[in-house]
Amino acid sequence: MSQSDLQAEHAAYLLRYGTYASNQALALLRRSEARLNAQIRDLLDDFTEADRQKFLRGSFQAKRLISLRESVRELSAAIASAARDSINDNGKALAEYEAEHTLKSLRVAGVTGLGEGVAAGQVFAAAMSKPMIGVHVRDWLRDLDRNTSRMIFGAIREGLVLGEANASIVRRIKGSADLKFKDGLLFNRKRGIETVVRTSMSHIASVSQAAALEAAGVEEYYLSVVFDGRTSKICAAW
Repeated sequence: MSQSDLQAEHAAYLLRYGTYASNQALALLRRSEARLNAQIRDLLDDFTEADRQKFLRGSFQAKRLISLRESVRELSAAIASAARDSINDNGKALAEYEAEHTLKSLRVAGVTGLGEGVAAGQVFAAAMSKPMIGVHVRDWLRDLDRNTSRMIFGAIREGLVLGEANASIVRRIKGSADLKFKDGLLFNRKRGIETVVRTSMSHIASVSQAAALEAAGVEEYYLSVVFDGRTSKICAAW
């Protein structure tokens, strides 16, 4: 196999793997999403007028309000947890593959006298400790959690201010079946999961490649960007 064929095959693999990892995260989320959406709906149905006024003022000093807050937080945490679990599970496997692929590419290119390989676990840990577009993966996940809670509470408050029925407020969060739930707040959060997981996979791949090159004794290399609909401005600048 030529070097160009090897790189084309590799680019296709990374794209498929990023899709697989993000789909796995969404599958993990679906296990808890329906139950938590039902909890939010039931709690809203039990709201008294006093509960509504307290909630609009930002107060959670009532049993039903505390329960609502915990349900929303649990749903937000489930979103971040789904992304985290997928990154952890798939990232380690990807780190191992990338390290092996890098050495394979060097051999195909005729490079000899290569050094030892690198341990996948160490490479994965290194990737998690390095910033990804200026932000650590753990911070991306923490922001995903916090932002989801804030957006859900905001959607509930807006619905209450507008006098919407509880079913309508839940649709704001969940979306409507006739639009395949793409009009709901959670659809945007799922897009957030896809972005974090995909970007994390690319980040892990890059760190693994660099670590493998260093372990092999390679002192110089150049970066080649694949331009497609997903190429960010930062990557395109290379």
